[in-house]
Amino acid sequence: MQVCLGRMFESDPGFSAHYDGIRAGLASWFRQIIDESARAHGIDPDTATWQ
Repeated sequence: MQVCLGRMFESDPGFSAHYDGIRAGLASWFRQIIDESARAHGIDPDTATWQ
């Protein structure tokens, strides 16, 4: 679920504007750290789905 939320933070214009308004690139950085955490826990973020 967190991977899916991270995707939304980056791709949704409202969410990305909010996070990038705090600091440029923050939305992408946030998604990337969520993806790395998923990998560390054995989840492939490229195939993760909301369940």
